[in-house]
Amino acid sequence: MTFKADLDILGTLGGKLHDLAGEAAKAKPAAAATASPDEVLLSGVAAGQIMVDLIDNSLIPTAKERLSETGDVMINAGKTFATAEESSVDAFVDVYRKATGDWTVEATR
Repeated sequence: MTFKADLDILGTLGGKLHDLAGEAAKAKPAAAATASPDEVLLSGVAAGQIMVDLIDNSLIPTAKERLSETGDVMINAGKTFATAEESSVDAFVDVYRKATGDWTVEATR
């Protein structure tokens, strides 16, 4: 493969990440079984709220945003380096890494 072919593939994959971001935005956890107020334990209500807070309000929007941003980087980097020579690979990698940021997860305490 050539650098140009790799950039074309990168652009295509960037578009697919945008599609995945759209799918992530539509994701909703399965609805919990409903029960009468007399049958619901307080812990069950709390667990349901944690699920909404964690999945609906945090994980899904974060996944959507990260996928979309990374898709943008892939597409834009491909366009920027479309006419570049093979010797530009190092510069491309540097731009790409800086644009996508740090993907490591830091433990919080």
